[in-house]
Amino acid sequence: MKLALLYAFRSSEWKSCISITDNIKSSYSLLKHDIQYFDYDHLKGELHLETLADQLKTFEPDRIIFIDHRPTPKQLLERLLKRNIDVPLIIHLYGDFSVYCNDWLEQEALLKNFKVQFITASQSQLKFVTQFLNKSSDQVKKVSFAVDHKTFNHSEKDITQFHTFYDIDPLMINFIYAGRITNQKNIIQLANIFKHQVLTKLPSANLIIAGEIDDQGSPFHGNYLAAGTTQLQLENSLGPNIKWIGSLSSEELAVAYNASDCFISLSTFHDEDFGMAPIEAASTGLPLILTGWGGYNDFIRQAPHSRKIDVLSSNHHFQFNDQQVINSILEQPKPSIQDKTTQSKTINEQFSMDIISKEIDKIITNKNIEQFIGFNRLFWEFTRCFRENPSKPFADKNNTNKKIYTECYSAYTS
Repeated sequence: MKLALLYAFRSSEWKSCISITDNIKSSYSLLKHDIQYFDYDHLKGELHLETLADQLKTFEPDRIIFIDHRPTPKQLLERLLKRNIDVPLIIHLYGDFSVYCNDWLEQEALLKNFKVQFITASQSQLKFVTQFLNKSSDQVKKVSFAVDHKTFNHSEKDITQFHTFYDIDPLMINFIYAGRITNQKNIIQLANIFKHQVLTKLPSANLIIAGEIDDQGSPFHGNYLAAGTTQLQLENSLGPNIKWIGSLSSEELAVAYNASDCFISLSTFHDEDFGMAPIEAASTGLPLILTGWGGYNDFIRQAPHSRKIDVLSSNHHFQFNDQQVINSILEQPKPSIQDKTTQSKTINEQFSMDIISKEIDKIITNKNIEQFIGFNRLFWEFTRCFRENPSKPFADKNNTNKKIYTECYSAYTS
């Protein structure tokens, strides 16, 4: 089978998307098919798109596969039809599917000319996308993003140097969060819970925070932050037992995980379709404390020794109970080397590129990929929120849009 893999050769501005795209490419490279890679970059203009369409016509693929988080296929579909290219489309969806929902709605008529298979990375994202289609079908499948287990595995190498460099006591129980430092991930809330409530009961605990500052706030709800706000909030939350160690490379992050005892994230971010940081942490053997939100739910089901923080809807927002967070931290034991080794092996077996490539192969070789039948009324209502108020789609005073947000994102709570 001839496969055309489309993605932007220019690296994404999102660090997690870079590793995800690289891992998807690596998973496809294990398949025994004729694969060619094509640069699909929405910033390169009309000539680039025309040239790409001509290249695809010459290659004559059996499947055209979109593996990047943007752009959507919209700019290319019309050019494919003009060249009578009507092969099935395989589209890997990312968490920003909702952000670009109007792009998807605008290309609905074009998509109906193709057989389409959407692939999401988690069961929650599958539910989220499926609810917007005209009928419940096999149009959406789930295949997890793969983990680079050559980098993220259990190892005792360099952890002593890590503890020494960052002045961390290895005899204490060390919790770690890694990812963007943003209100979307509730990291300031976590730091304050740790500082004011956990440490009074468990002074032998540390919280290590790794990542870049992000002042995006919560645009979906109209909460914007001035530049520097998040860093100021974070610095006010730091202390002897709460350390911010900045942004780390993948190799440095693997050492940080191996030098820690538990990964924790309280994210209720609307793009949390998967979550590379927690699954990479679990691949090194760390137990997880996670909100039951989005892709995190898959890890809670699959990773041994995970603890789930319930996420509930309240006043058209999703939130968790602080006391459940505190209890989960206080009850978390320090894992043994054997515990870490066992979990690392379990996770790397489930999320290895070899396993993921086999799951992908079953989907793309399916001869019964369905014709796209369109989006439903709920999706139209969801996109309307963005058309009416692009800067804060779910911040309306009469709560109509807030109710739509709650209804649609309830899929992320299971």
